[in-house]
Amino acid sequence: MSNAPEAHALLEEIFRDALAAVDAEATVARAVTRTPEGVFVAGRRLAGPRVFVLAVGKAAVPMAKAAAEKYGGDFDGILLAPTGYLEQVRGFASLEGSHPLPSTANVRATTKIAEKVLELEEEDMFLALISGGTSALLCLPAKGVSLQRKIMLTEELLAHPAAGSRGRADDARVITGNV
Repeated sequence: MSNAPEAHALLEEIFRDALAAVDAEATVARAVTRTPEGVFVAGRRLAGPRVFVLAVGKAAVPMAKAAAEKYGGDFDGILLAPTGYLEQVRGFASLEGSHPLPSTANVRATTKIAEKVLELEEEDMFLALISGGTSALLCLPAKGVSLQRKIMLTEELLAHPAAGSRGRADDARVITGNV
């Protein structure tokens, strides 16, 4: 007899454990702690006259939910998620953009985020929660580069036979992030 059922069960358990380990909402919930002394992120107290939380990417909504639940206080937040991923989260203005190709919606959202960040003072707290898809969602073409040109370049890079490889995807982000 074969050990196939046992092997299958073990593989399923490993797969479920791996998914749980990278669950965006759980990861943020583990990183953000609330005590009687305040809210801490990686040991640093989340305090200041203003707290701004930015959540961007395909996991923006679950990350924002965890941050809002753990923080619990007054904060200003923006979440930017791809079309089909967007939900309203307490404390966050919810913005939607396209992925993997940038769009005018991405440029508008990125402009709003940049304006908000530029309003922050040195003593304010800024928490950035970043996940996959951010390199397409945050889009402000470089001076002299049109959005259409950036879209065409991204399409060309994604159409390359090696576009699915990790190295090629990293190369594409570097190239499109600089135009």
